[in-house]
Amino acid sequence: MRSFGKLVVYLLLTIGAVVMLMPFAWMIVTSFKLPSEVDVWPPQWGSRNFFSKRTVKVKGGFDAEAEAGTIEGSLREALASVALKQNENVFTLEVDDDLFYRGELHILLEGKPRYGTSNKVDNKTKALIDKIKELSGTMRMMGFRTVNLSSYKRLEDFFKDYFTQSVAEFDRLSLVPKLVATLNKYSTLIEKNGRGLILGLKRVKNQGDRERLKEFFEDVRGNFTLAAEKLKMYSKGSTQSLSYDEIKSISKILEEALRVSPPEVEDPFGRRLLKTLELKILKPVETLKERLDIHDQVIKAYERAQNREIQEKEIVAKFIPLQDRVKIFNKRVKEIPLLSQYLEKIGELESKGYKNFTERFSRKLDDELASYLRSLGFEPDLAYKRVSDLRNAISSVMNVLTESGTDVEEIISDSDTMADIKKKLTALLPESLLLRTQLSRLEVLVPKNVKAGTFVKRLIRESKALSVLRKVYSDSMSELKVIKAPMIVKNVRVKYDKEKYWEIIELVLKRDVPGVYLRDEKYRAAVFFNFKEVWANVFQNYADAWNAAPFGRYYVNTIFVATSTTILEVIMASMAAFAFSILRFRGRDLIFGIFVATMMVPGEVLLVPNYITISKFGWIDTYYALIIPWIVSVFAIFLIRQHFLTLPRELYDAAKIDGCSNWKYLWGIAVPLSKPVIITGALLKFVGSWNAFLWVLIVTNDPKYRTLPVGLYTFRGEAGDVYNQLMAAATFSVLPVIVLFLFAQKYFIRGIARTGLK
Repeated sequence: MRSFGKLVVYLLLTIGAVVMLMPFAWMIVTSFKLPSEVDVWPPQWGSRNFFSKRTVKVKGGFDAEAEAGTIEGSLREALASVALKQNENVFTLEVDDDLFYRGELHILLEGKPRYGTSNKVDNKTKALIDKIKELSGTMRMMGFRTVNLSSYKRLEDFFKDYFTQSVAEFDRLSLVPKLVATLNKYSTLIEKNGRGLILGLKRVKNQGDRERLKEFFEDVRGNFTLAAEKLKMYSKGSTQSLSYDEIKSISKILEEALRVSPPEVEDPFGRRLLKTLELKILKPVETLKERLDIHDQVIKAYERAQNREIQEKEIVAKFIPLQDRVKIFNKRVKEIPLLSQYLEKIGELESKGYKNFTERFSRKLDDELASYLRSLGFEPDLAYKRVSDLRNAISSVMNVLTESGTDVEEIISDSDTMADIKKKLTALLPESLLLRTQLSRLEVLVPKNVKAGTFVKRLIRESKALSVLRKVYSDSMSELKVIKAPMIVKNVRVKYDKEKYWEIIELVLKRDVPGVYLRDEKYRAAVFFNFKEVWANVFQNYADAWNAAPFGRYYVNTIFVATSTTILEVIMASMAAFAFSILRFRGRDLIFGIFVATMMVPGEVLLVPNYITISKFGWIDTYYALIIPWIVSVFAIFLIRQHFLTLPRELYDAAKIDGCSNWKYLWGIAVPLSKPVIITGALLKFVGSWNAFLWVLIVTNDPKYRTLPVGLYTFRGEAGDVYNQLMAAATFSVLPVIVLFLFAQKYFIRGIARTGLK
């Protein structure tokens, strides 16, 4: 029976220990998870970070740097619009999954992938373009969003523009409700209870014609009502844009709604009603159907242009070390004539590392230009403000003038005045109001005592150099080593932004293979990791969290504050405990009682007076405010005093007979004999100081004085609810205290036992 009782006690203790450890265990597990695994229900203890293979969902999308609008929901609508702005053909895949930063990337083109190289716009496609323009004007009058196409010399450009703009045109949340509303509106025009066509049957004198027309109108109204109900099902789907098959199905529904045969009538007014029905109701619906059918014709023209099959269907590329990417960057920089005059500046920046490289290059150019403006008499602050305004103005001008295809720098001479520059640049796009506005702004900003032509050419040259350098840097630092790929693929790049949490895969194709011809292929992707890379994946959240905020500074502050308060408190508490336990003076016990009574005062009550005191001293945002108010602890005095009382009085008397002073007795005899108690008090103080939050939050505004708890709090506010990184930050924040307790627990237990506390 006694054994059974022990078993029950041990079982309850085990359950209690598991329950108490469960939150901490879950925190550690969550710190290893990928973002998509955090909110999974039911919760899972494992993570794909521990696997050597990870499948990756990819979908076609616009380039992350382009202003995209709607992102396509299927790979058939994928389009790398950035290729229009680059001197290379790029096809972009958007990673619709957790980000990856290492490993070996495998991309498989499923089915029978095809591509095209022809850029000639034949007569059939030209007629198709003209038809789209005609229908676009008609549909715009009906309140529908329409494709706005220009004339094209290259087939590639037509397909790019068409599929880009059809993303918005065939948006299911926009197009389907409009189609339903249109059909319902026309049904109401026919309905006899409204001001419709059936109401006009009263003026049809022929009884037979009246009955035939009434039956016909009811059939048309019924078809439209039924079609509207069928179309409602297409307002929901897994993709934002309607798929090719869905568009064909909608066209078929409209075709069935229009499948009516008007009756033969003799009454003149009856024929007028039929003509009204045809022009005002049937013809607009036929226009809608015709626009949907045009999409089918474009798809077929596109498929005809894909006249070559891709033999090798797999792309294999591996992430390469930073030093290799740096070599690629240096090589490409030296190959670009525009950057040749900036090689010295680039070399200076490279010696300081590659983090935020382009931003540092931009700041260096701004510093030099600001220094030049200061030499002209500008105040330092005004000089930097003027530099910023000049950069923005010249960037706006150049962005507008990209449409002209002219090298702006070449048409400006050093001797030109701002009036000459305005005249030359305005002539490139005479109808652009934005260009004239930005040139007027630039005219105001350019200093009067400089050569305008030389100064503006410098601005243009530096703006172009910065843009090119950003492009080269981004491409080089995202470059992968291609192990296996189809012959049309030259390079593979993976670009990502951790803060905005997006990632794209760029396939750089040969010059004669436009990326738009890969838009209808199906792709499967996976990433393979070796043991070292798996280990890096497991602790990726810790690295991201550490770099997302200055946790290194928080650690230094926390260790410094906790150590300082602990050491000073041990000194103060030991001296006070010695006085209240060994020394004898009048009112000792009363004073000690008052000290102990202050433990009943809640700490929150003291926040306001303490804050006012600290403010009067001018200690806000200083280490004094974090340390001085907490170097005295009544509990530590009580704890150490209780142990000093257990020391034999004879020991003190013998020491005094031998000539030992009170100070020497305290630090040479009493404190060494009280080592477990001292360590216990120090441990409790260190942990309390390490976890201090409210006071630190109140007296610190500058991040450089924050400690870990406050840093963790602000990290959550700045990073949002990124729970995996938040749990990682919480783990490495609390881990030192746990390790400290594990090593000092024997002293803690002995110290509590020796004081007589239960």
